[in-house]
Amino acid sequence: MSDALRRSKMIASLNSGEGIIAILNGMIARPSRKSLVESGRVPLLWILGRDDLYFSPEKAIRDTSLPQNAETVILENSGHLGFIEETERSAGLITGFGRRLDW
Repeated sequence: MSDALRRSKMIASLNSGEGIIAILNGMIARPSRKSLVESGRVPLLWILGRDDLYFSPEKAIRDTSLPQNAETVILENSGHLGFIEETERSAGLITGFGRRLDW
């Protein structure tokens, strides 16, 4: 992951300290979408990283009442950015989920 990490650090370094603080404050201030996830109005594929330091799979599953139409997958070799850390597996999961939708 060293190339992806270097790229992420380069992108982050383009932001000023004030810009990073503004982004983080925006994330803190945004309203919860938990009710949308729990409502079951749309099929849900939740891909979580086993080593996510921000949003652990255990806490996410414990604190959220997922509807019957939800699928949860835990990527065993990922942290917060599984779509980068396990790109092929994530793409396969999303593709398979899309194929199973009965719309």
